[in-house]
Formats: sequence, structure tokens, C-alpha cells
Amino acid sequence: MPHGLTFVYRSHYDGPLSKRVVHLPHADILAWFREGWDAPDPHQWITQSLRGHVYGLASAFERARELGVPAPESMAALLAHLDEHLYVEGEILHDEHCIRVLTDDDEVGLAYFFFDAHAVAEHADRLAFLLHEDWPLPTDADPSRDSGFDPGFSLTELSPAGNGAGATYMVLGTFYDSDSLPGESLVIRGVRLPGLCEYLRTITPRPMPPTSWGYVGPWPLEPRLLRGLVREGETTLAPALERLRDHPIQSLGNSSTMELGIGSHADAVTGFADMAASLSPNSGDATLTKITCAEHFAAITQHVSDFFGHQQWWLFDDRWAATHPALARSLLRHGRTWDPLA
Repeated sequence: MPHGLTFVYRSHYDGPLSKRVVHLPHADILAWFREGWDAPDPHQWITQSLRGHVYGLASAFERARELGVPAPESMAALLAHLDEHLYVEGEILHDEHCIRVLTDDDEVGLAYFFFDAHAVAEHADRLAFLLHEDWPLPTDADPSRDSGFDPGFSLTELSPAGNGAGATYMVLGTFYDSDSLPGESLVIRGVRLPGLCEYLRTITPRPMPPTSWGYVGPWPLEPRLLRGLVREGETTLAPALERLRDHPIQSLGNSSTMELGIGSHADAVTGFADMAASLSPNSGDATLTKITCAEHFAAITQHVSDFFGHQQWWLFDDRWAATHPALARSLLRHGRTWDPLA
């Protein structure tokens, strides 16, 4: 557990994991804000302290100067000031030990967090992925773990289910417009990662469950695309993820139809290949894309855009999740909500 304060910026501009984790020496959140209260240039001070820009955060300091508000003497006074004067496009959630902010810069969604050491210890399971700093995640899995993993909340299920044991989970960090957070978390029952390629070749995707307003749609684009990237005879996801490295996914997300990839596997392969040939390439650098593939865990952080950077797909099964339960649950939650404590 880090001593002091931990700041996390969930930002598409920040590295392979689309987040920035900064450990600060301050005793608590109040101490950090008090230090910045009288900084000559709040923007510059924030950039130096938090290793980069944080959208809207300087407004709290700037407004205090405009109004002549002295540095807060208590956490309650600080939180009252932030509620009134911090510029956000979303919401502010807080207690004595953490501040969670959802906002956007009119291009993409952004979220940032301050956690003191008490919050990090109290919510260690929920923060396991958010505080993870390095690519890749651990890939080991205990083969004796056949069941027992429970995400702790409901997930969107892809159907049909497989005919075997276990489950495969998919967490998506892809986006195609400014509504970019949180992403999506999915589950396929009855198949583990070693059998996923065969599953994708042999099934025909069924429509998703109706939404609360009655809409019935196909599988999300990403699992349909993965199905189109898998080829006959392949037993691991590594070749498909290598094909994804250069796939024009940004253009695809803005132009693909709901019918693409919902028929036979052969039609999915042909349909996505034909569509890709007609689209503009990603503006990102494919050499910066990172891929990892193990028996029960696979992931890609694709460098899609020269401006927004990386987007991620995470795939793992119940054996990996049972070996790393806190990391698995927090990663699935990361794909469902911007707020890890929701």
C-alpha cells in the first residue's frame, strides 16, 4: 500500500492503459490542495505535481483567487469549495478519503481520482486495476480452478452459450465518439479462452437481450470483429489480435452496419475484410500497439489514434479470474462504470 496520496487520471491521452497513476508524498487530500492554493501558476503547478494536464482541475484554484477565498482549513471546507467552483462536465463524488470526478473535454470522456492511504486500503479490491500501472497484467492462471469466480454484479451476456465449462469475459476500452466512458464488459458462458476460437467459428451470434426501452440489437461490434479476424485452424487469439493491429477500427466503428458479422463465420471473415479494404487507416502507429496472449488471458492495447492514443481489449476466462479475483472484478467494473466505488 502506498503511503501518502494516490492520483489517477482515466484519460485516453495517457499511455497504453489509458490512465495515469501518480503517487504523491502528501499526507492527505487537503494537504495537496493547500500546497497548490498559492502556487503562482495553478496550471503549471498541477502539470508538475500530477505529471501532466488534468482537464478543469485548475479552475478550483483560479476561482479561489478571483473570490479571495483562503486556503481551506478542513476537508469539509475544501469539498464545499469544490462542489461550488470546480469546473466539471459530469459529477463530483467525494468523502473524507477520496474525490472522484467525471468530466469531458468536448472530445472524449475523462475521469480523475484522489485517494488517500485509508481509501486505498479500504477499497483495495475495487481499485486493483485502476491502480495497476504497467502493461501487461499478470497472465498466469491456476488450471485447477474450475469454478467459483463471481464478478459480484450482472454482466451483459453474449449468446448462444458454449457447450463446455467455465466462462470467457471481454472488457472493451474502444470508443467511436465523445461518449467514450466507461466502455463495455461482456461474458460468454460455457467456453474458456482455449476454446474461444472454435466457438467463434462454429456459432451464429444471436441478438442481444432487449434493452429497458425494448431495443433488440446484434452483438457489439468488437466481438463480431474478433469473430471475423479468427481463421480456420487457429487455436489461440494471437493471430487474430495481430490482424487487429492494423485493422482500421476507428473508421469501422463510424461506418459499419449492424448486419456485419452476424451470419456464418465465413461471411464474417469476408465481410470485415471487404469493409476494411474500403476504409481509411488508423492515424495511430501500429508499432506502438502491444499484445499479450496466454492460455487463459489475452489483451491488446491498439494505438488507434495519433491524438487519443491507445484503446484496449481484455479477454480472460474464469480460471484467470479465479487466480486474480480482485484484478478481474475491478477490470470488469472498469468496463461498466467510470467510478470504481459505484
